[in-house]
Amino acid sequence: MTEKGYHLLQHMRFGILALMTAGVLLLFPSFRPILKHAPHPSLSVLGYTLCGLLLYMAVFSHKRLYLLLMKRAKVILGLFVLGILLVTIFVYPRADALKEVGRGSTSDDALIVAAQNFYTGKGMYSETLYDTGPISPGPAWVLFNSPLTVTGMYFLLNPVYLIVFLGIFGKKFGAKFSAAAGILLSTSILFWELLAIGHDVVALGCMLAIMPVWLNRIDRAKWLEVMAYTAVLGVFSTSRIVLLPVPFLYGFFLSKRTLPKALFVCAGSLAVALSFHCAFFLVSEFYQPLHLFGRAEHTMGAGLIAAGAVACLAVLGLMVRHVNGQLISWLYWSAALFGTFFLSIGVGQLIASDFAFSTWEGANYFMPAIPLGIVALCAFSALHASISGDEMPSTQNKLRVEQKAQQIPR
Repeated sequence: MTEKGYHLLQHMRFGILALMTAGVLLLFPSFRPILKHAPHPSLSVLGYTLCGLLLYMAVFSHKRLYLLLMKRAKVILGLFVLGILLVTIFVYPRADALKEVGRGSTSDDALIVAAQNFYTGKGMYSETLYDTGPISPGPAWVLFNSPLTVTGMYFLLNPVYLIVFLGIFGKKFGAKFSAAAGILLSTSILFWELLAIGHDVVALGCMLAIMPVWLNRIDRAKWLEVMAYTAVLGVFSTSRIVLLPVPFLYGFFLSKRTLPKALFVCAGSLAVALSFHCAFFLVSEFYQPLHLFGRAEHTMGAGLIAAGAVACLAVLGLMVRHVNGQLISWLYWSAALFGTFFLSIGVGQLIASDFAFSTWEGANYFMPAIPLGIVALCAFSALHASISGDEMPSTQNKLRVEQKAQQIPR
């Protein structure tokens, strides 16, 4: 096979993989809001899927339309941020008001009620939500976001995390990279639905993508920044009780560069997370974040949980064997591991419900994996010249400089 033929084959393989990944992450969970709200559900799903796949084909094979859009990367980013703000400022209050007539979602109330309980002298988990649902976010995550939740500015929570997410990756890899990520993210109807109801899994997903990028600085950072990262990682690890092992993952990544700082980050952040969990567990009659374990058993059953665990362990084994000290490697394997974990929960709940898409609450579990998955796809695309070459030179060059700076061969 000639070199040109080899590169063409690699390009085709990547295109198929990228198309399938984007379809599963972005389109598939969006069937829930379409089938729940659209007037012609089946036709709407078909049209949405076809349009989404055509757009992804353009993104990953640099069609002329996409190249034209990329020349206006900053404009695209501005429009995307504007759309986010419009939804949170105008749509979120209307969605939140539905609670007055017994409808709507309690997704935003979890952080708000927990913070208000704490600052009014009650136990953080002394009350459930108005629909008797338990509070899922952990204590440090509740307090970390309380400047917005207790001041009536909760509607800014997800926009702040999204803007930081886009800004960090724009600074790291260029505006075109962030624009590509924004285009892909905007195709997910699930994303817009969760943004409209104020669900904090959008912020959680942004943090899963941001933390590896910040970790990339830690081996060269001063100890003050290392301690700041450790504290934030510990806080984030309490966001959901199932994320408690996250410090082990990032500690393992960092150990590929520096063992002392890796041990400090892992042990320190785990200590922060456990301290908050233990402190609030001891003063709570029922520690509500723990309900996630019982919920999984109730909605999925032991068989599906075991299947998901096997899939996660398989990915974990591959990661331990193949991950290296590059940021790109961390992004890939984080996306693979968290994607497998959250998608196994979401798909497991769908199977357990006999594929009742319109009431599929498990679709929400896709959201934490979406930002990280999009970043991994865009980075992979740039390095393999699918949306780079002459089109995204800044991104491709920055990725290569990153690799060279770490002195790790590709």
